[in-house]
Amino acid sequence: EAGFNCKDKDGQSTCSRVECGDRKRQGGHETDEEECDDGNDKDGDGCSSACKVEGGYICTGALDFKSRCQQVRCGDSWREKSGDLEEQCDDGNTNEGDGCSAACRIEGGYTCSSKNKRTNAVGPPDFFSHSRDSCSPNKVCGDMYRTGEEECDDGNKEDGDGCSASCKVEKGYVCDQAIPDQCVTKQAKKQQEEEEKKKAEEEEKKKGGFFSNMFGGKKEKEGEL
Repeated sequence: EAGFNCKDKDGQSTCSRVECGDRKRQGGHETDEEECDDGNDKDGDGCSSACKVEGGYICTGALDFKSRCQQVRCGDSWREKSGDLEEQCDDGNTNEGDGCSAACRIEGGYTCSSKNKRTNAVGPPDFFSHSRDSCSPNKVCGDMYRTGEEECDDGNKEDGDGCSASCKVEKGYVCDQAIPDQCVTKQAKKQQEEEEKKKAEEEEKKKGGFFSNMFGGKKEKEGEL
């Protein structure tokens, strides 16, 4: 009957009433009973007062045992979706530049994949929980993303623009680490640096002149007194 959980033993069925909050998850999706049971009747902790998994949470635990509910958290080695929270990847850290970003989004030029699905996880409709992702560079020259052994990647596979068709920095050029790489001749780079240095020196002179006039004028007034 609805609201009861029955078990067969030695040819006899033993039935008990399903009680939300008794620290024993009974039923599940198959009988439309408890999805979780964390031992209380509070909302907002992952398992609702009706013993349903709340959005943004994943709960684990076998039937007849207390559920353990945790928020979907980037960097915990579980790629998960629950409610409005969905990770594209989770490689077990929150570092940038390794394929899976600090926000658990797949970075440009990388592919991430997970081999295993967590079988004891329960969540809201359309949830998923997979094991840690492994991310690797796509190694595609000309896709704008410098990965693997590429020295540069300016978004094309042309020679003569500083970054060659094999994504190597061409002789006489330097390339920055923008997306895509911006490559200029060494001469142009040197000229740019000299102009920036000159501009900085002029700014310093202006500041020096300002303070000199300010304090110099003050001394003249003191001398007059």
